[in-house]
Amino acid sequence: MRIATVMLLATLGLGLLGCSSPVEMRPEPVEVKGTVKLPGGASPKDLAITLQPQQNSQPGGGKLDASGSFTTKIAPGKYIAYFDESNSKHAAYKSIPEKYRSPAEENSITIDGQPITITVK
Repeated sequence: MRIATVMLLATLGLGLLGCSSPVEMRPEPVEVKGTVKLPGGASPKDLAITLQPQQNSQPGGGKLDASGSFTTKIAPGKYIAYFDESNSKHAAYKSIPEKYRSPAEENSITIDGQPITITVK
């Protein structure tokens, strides 16, 4: 009887282990270099770009330098690129089209570890 009880408990324990949901594996963040171009090819500076994930990941982004470039460390995947109103104190913010001033599906980009160029139109 004792052996049967131990066997039953072991079987139930293993069964419960098999029913647990798998651990979600997130990709490791990669360093990404990006450049923002305005219509006509100009590059805004001093603005902060936000990269909002469309999947279960951490947001990213960074401040644009004089050439409109930024570097961030972010997990590969799909993101929405935008410039929020915290940028409004900078003159370059006025040149950002309205659709890039809040997260919008149409501003979706894919991060795969390669350099990106975001052209705001």
